[in-house]
Amino acid sequence: MMPLQKLKFVSADRRASLSPREIRRIKLCRKLDEQLELARAQASGERYAPLKLKRVRDAVTGERTAQSVPKRVSPWWWKGVHGRFCLAIRYGSKVVEVVKGRNAIEASDHSELIEALESVRLAVADGELDLQIESSLEGAARKTLSLRKSNAT
Repeated sequence: MMPLQKLKFVSADRRASLSPREIRRIKLCRKLDEQLELARAQASGERYAPLKLKRVRDAVTGERTAQSVPKRVSPWWWKGVHGRFCLAIRYGSKVVEVVKGRNAIEASDHSELIEALESVRLAVADGELDLQIESSLEGAARKTLSLRKSNAT
């Protein structure tokens, strides 16, 4: 009974589920974390190769096993015309316009690029970009609905 006296017991309810906005925030934060790790690795001259589990069937036995394979992470930035980095924030395959009419953030070097990624990640975690994420997805939802309607006829 002694070990239980050291613990702090509370009355807590488990949260039922996350809202779609919170799910999108978490997803984008994870991708931004990957981009941050990639940028830090490139700045220090290292190679960033995260691993993912892939289920592979053995040709001889037919047994399925999980193997760790390198995950392909494409950078969201490129060198612009003036030799500066241009960073486009992506949600899936869509580019998120953080500011109306502007689709990229300019950075002069790797340290500035890392600072920009950290700032965007904090803004996403705080929910400041929820409307921009939703507006970037609206066009995709309309296309999907129109494709479903045309395939149904």
